[in-house]
Amino acid sequence: MPQVFIALGSNLGKREEYLKRALLAMQQEKEMQLTKLSPVYETTPVGVTDQPHFLNMVSEWSTDYGPEELLEVLHRIEHELERIREERWGPRTVDLDILIYDEENMNKEHLIIPHPRLTERAFVLVPFFDIAPDRFVHEDKTVRWYVKKLPEKERADVVYWGELLIDNDDA
Repeated sequence: MPQVFIALGSNLGKREEYLKRALLAMQQEKEMQLTKLSPVYETTPVGVTDQPHFLNMVSEWSTDYGPEELLEVLHRIEHELERIREERWGPRTVDLDILIYDEENMNKEHLIIPHPRLTERAFVLVPFFDIAPDRFVHEDKTVRWYVKKLPEKERADVVYWGELLIDNDDA
């Protein structure tokens, strides 16, 4: 089964609950099995900075979905969790992004793998490092390599928040 890394973020409403509900929805997909889950970090917004802080994390999955099918599933879950796409990088109840899909390299209008801004975002790289520091991202460069290259200011904006404990009682 392909190995997939998915980033999760939320900065509206009950942020922790949105992350839990998104993870539970993904776990209910028969074609997806959760294998690792990073801690949660509270992070400052990037792009549009006049909005609440985010909770961010990264998850690792095995899946039978192809990349485009997986994207459709993630968009459906975002929709079910009241995600509204009004402003690029604006506030959202939940954001689910495919970071890496196995060894896939894809560049389509609606889907780029690896995620095009993965290596520039401390809020993704830091939790990714927690679960797969030696995972190759581009050619011979690992998550560890990219984390070491992050400016200290950006790393300081990613603050450990805690572990997210989920079970079926949260559904």
